[in-house]
Amino acid sequence: MADVSVSEVIDYLAMHSKTEAILLYVEHIKDARRFISAARSCARNKRILVLKGARNDTAKALSMQHHGGDKSLNLVYDSAFERCGLLRVKSTHELFAAAETLTHSVPLKGKRLAIITNGSGPGVIATDTLDQLGGKLAELSEKTQESLKSLTGQVGWQQNPVDISGDGQTNKIEKAFDILMEDQSVDVILVMYSPSALADPVDVATSLIEKYKIHPHRRRVNLLTNWLGESSAAEARKHFAKAGIPTYRTPESSIMAFMHLVRYRATQVQLMETPLSITKPAHQIKRTIELIGSEARTLSRETTEQILGDYDITLTTLMAPIHINLIMYNDPTFGAVIAIGKSDEISDENLTIGLPPLNQKLAQTLIKNGLREHKLSPLREEMFNELTRNLVSFSQLVVDIPKLDRVSLAGTFSPTGELSFVDGWIETSETDSRLSIRPYPIELEQEIQLKDQSLALIRPIKPEDEPSHAEFISKVSKEDLYKRFFSDVGEFDHMAVAT
Repeated sequence: MADVSVSEVIDYLAMHSKTEAILLYVEHIKDARRFISAARSCARNKRILVLKGARNDTAKALSMQHHGGDKSLNLVYDSAFERCGLLRVKSTHELFAAAETLTHSVPLKGKRLAIITNGSGPGVIATDTLDQLGGKLAELSEKTQESLKSLTGQVGWQQNPVDISGDGQTNKIEKAFDILMEDQSVDVILVMYSPSALADPVDVATSLIEKYKIHPHRRRVNLLTNWLGESSAAEARKHFAKAGIPTYRTPESSIMAFMHLVRYRATQVQLMETPLSITKPAHQIKRTIELIGSEARTLSRETTEQILGDYDITLTTLMAPIHINLIMYNDPTFGAVIAIGKSDEISDENLTIGLPPLNQKLAQTLIKNGLREHKLSPLREEMFNELTRNLVSFSQLVVDIPKLDRVSLAGTFSPTGELSFVDGWIETSETDSRLSIRPYPIELEQEIQLKDQSLALIRPIKPEDEPSHAEFISKVSKEDLYKRFFSDVGEFDHMAVAT
């Protein structure tokens, strides 16, 4: 019996009308380019969650013994999954919890969370968990805070989380919910209910469900619920599940669910990015390739300086402290990768990794990840912008010159924020490195002359074409749209146009 690859399964499920979400368990990927192509295509329309096994050395050795395995860093897989629009989880429990959240929730419009709780303890636990996971509480407007004064019963506290002072009365929860639904600074509401003698948990749940179902802002604001208690809250949770509203047993699992939505939204943003393939003149790229030659070797400093200079990357002879390392190396699974960090040691602990090609948005995301994980020293705005520019140029170098095997640059920032590299070397290979993600094929663009002698540019579509595409769709009649999509499609939002 012939083996069926993960990529082939994804291709099949992408066309399967009854499949809403795809859950993957992966230990290693044999054909990275094939996998990424299938995953990126499918993830535009279906949710894909992935549990990656073999995360430590012992597990990797066992996986390699039984299935072949690979030696790629976890961070390389993280970067690949994010660029594909996949959500990576760390356990089977998290896998199924995330699937429930993503399939029952409309896509997030933002990542600002408001919490309503009738118990201060669960509210504190939720807030602590949110902070640990890098989440963000919504900053309530002055109008909202004023409206909450009559509910909280606490002098000077009308902030987020909204604590209704141990009062589980249905009308207070409903009023707090109504107030928060009107606040434009709130994207998600988590309602937390602790067992109370003042109100039945099922009554509170059914009342909230009915109010949310008919609320005019339900497409803008996501609702999550946390009904504490086992047997006492079981019936209420059944009502939420039947209504398609995500519900959780603990404050921690509720916040984890919210962060799944936030992270999934971030991966979808990366999925839509399409960097260009060529920005340098062809003769300049040809000259650089000739400088490198066809043999595997370490280039001289003079040649290295010349090549980097062609991409506006400065290699200097000044003696200065090292602030950042910029590295390119060939991963055994995904080919060329780009890494940044305070250290030049290639490991999950020291570096933040991205897959080329990178445009400005992707480079900024890579830097922000490094700052959040404390793998980069704090950067002023001008330093951040300068590093972004150098990353995009460095990525273009990697795309243009396939014989690069490893590039290592040690950089320093001047007092005014300029970035230059005090040390650097380039190693080349006899064979070309492969890019797992192909850049936008600018070479396919061509200009044609129409019958009226006007010129038209024929090219593949790009994400920045969205406004023009949306404008075109807005001018198509409802009848023609129905014939095209075989249904009443309504308005096209960002995600609909992008896919």
